[in-house]
Amino acid sequence: MQRAEIIRRISSGMVAGLAGTALTQGLQMAGQKAAPEQMPPIRQHPGEYMVEKVEKLLAPEKREKVPKVLEKGLAQALGMGYGLTFGVIYDLLHRRRSNLLWEGTALGLATWAVGYLGWLPATRLMPRITRQKPGQVAGGIVTHILYGIATAGTLRLLRNRRAA
Repeated sequence: MQRAEIIRRISSGMVAGLAGTALTQGLQMAGQKAAPEQMPPIRQHPGEYMVEKVEKLLAPEKREKVPKVLEKGLAQALGMGYGLTFGVIYDLLHRRRSNLLWEGTALGLATWAVGYLGWLPATRLMPRITRQKPGQVAGGIVTHILYGIATAGTLRLLRNRRAA
């Protein structure tokens, strides 16, 4: 793959990942209002957790100078970055066109598994899925599958547009 193609794929992967992430965040906000008991039991927003970890590396006098609005913005950006990263990885690894629903579902399940089976329980931000209600697990899976389909679909639209 040539440099220009890599840059193009990174850019389109970011756009596609952003589209999927925006959908996911909207679904999560709607789910929180409509059925909060079915939401995955996250103890702390993962972006806030990461910002806190980085701030602990700063000297106390520097830590106090970090504006709260910057902390919140960074926490939100980290959440968006997670979705963008999976969009980029998908675009870089994706070679041929196949079934959009299967591809999107696979991407969504991979994204879900990395977080919900991996780093979220490892950091104790979320209990293992075996300790969650079935609806909480299912909601996270469905939301991430929709993320994957939206990301793969956006990427397909971008590629079709480029090819035209």
